[in-house]
Amino acid sequence: MDQTIPTQSFVPEWRQADLFDIFGTMKLLLSTLGYPVFEPLRDENSDDAQADDHSVFYCKSSGITAKGELTYDGFVVFEGSGMVLEPVESFKQRFTHHMARIEQMIDDGVVIQRDNKYIFQTDYLFNSPSMAADCILKRSSNGWVEWKDVNGRTLDEVKRKV
Repeated sequence: MDQTIPTQSFVPEWRQADLFDIFGTMKLLLSTLGYPVFEPLRDENSDDAQADDHSVFYCKSSGITAKGELTYDGFVVFEGSGMVLEPVESFKQRFTHHMARIEQMIDDGVVIQRDNKYIFQTDYLFNSPSMAADCILKRSSNGWVEWKDVNGRTLDEVKRKV
């Protein structure tokens, strides 16, 4: 099989330095304005090994488990987390804005249906722990109580009542 290996285009070192400087400035300005588009949603080192420091929380119900963490920007649900397939009827009627967001997540491929649940294909940022819990459980819920650490302590106990 014939492989084509691209050659690196010639960009003078001084131009590369200018471009990296411009990129750094854009990254800083966008983050300052509340658009951290070049920042990862979560620390790549955060995983179950760090769960003992109460940074990773779990939401479990109806045969699904979701995993996430509270950040400065909101609540990040991790890739691989589950989401209930069918909402309760009152949720569909009262939380039309959440239902619209869920439909958008499905359309964008953020979640895909597998068996009788949805699975997150990427980390996803919600505005709050409650919005994350509402969308994952597809019912009205208090995210500060639904999200629990490995020891069973609620997000409220760990983050607010310290």
